[in-house]
Amino acid sequence: QGFDTDLWHVWECKYIWVVANMVERGIKMDLEYCVREMIKGQTIMDQMRKELYINPASSNGLKSLLIDKLGLPVVKHTKACEKCYPTDRRTQAQAPEYHEGKPSFDKDAMKLYDMMLEAKDDPRAKKILRFRGWQKTVGFYQAYIDLRDGENVLHPGYKIHGTETGRMSCEKPNLQQIPKDSVKEWNGELKKAFIPRDGF
Repeated sequence: QGFDTDLWHVWECKYIWVVANMVERGIKMDLEYCVREMIKGQTIMDQMRKELYINPASSNGLKSLLIDKLGLPVVKHTKACEKCYPTDRRTQAQAPEYHEGKPSFDKDAMKLYDMMLEAKDDPRAKKILRFRGWQKTVGFYQAYIDLRDGENVLHPGYKIHGTETGRMSCEKPNLQQIPKDSVKEWNGELKKAFIPRDGF
């Protein structure tokens, strides 16, 4: 595109050097806090399972709770559904409400179900949301505990070529996906997992 390739090379090298230093330095985490919050979340999840008499972490449990008991609609079917995902390209896909099939509870479907549960004035809906909220947050704490080094420092992998737009992405753990502060008990305090080093 007419860039000065020598100049581009210099700046790209500086960028890579900065990112490499970020990875090496890492981010200090509060191990004791993470373990305490993870145990708290697991305890709440166990309590919600007992109160609902069903495991909201399984597809069968979600079908029973969301569709059979709360009467929510099927918003999506699994990829095995021929009417949702026809193998014959001449056949048009049908919306889930017009046919029978095994319901999907993937990430996209659960976004819709979470919104429906938020709007529902039913104690079971609140318990499912509470379980799911803690389930996600416990996953964050577990990743921090598993991926820390011997000094309780995380070294996430920053990828400078990880997106089509050129934005930096992050993995192991993905610190770009920490939930924003909120009044919800399960993620309002998540940022407290990160602490300054001594003297900072």
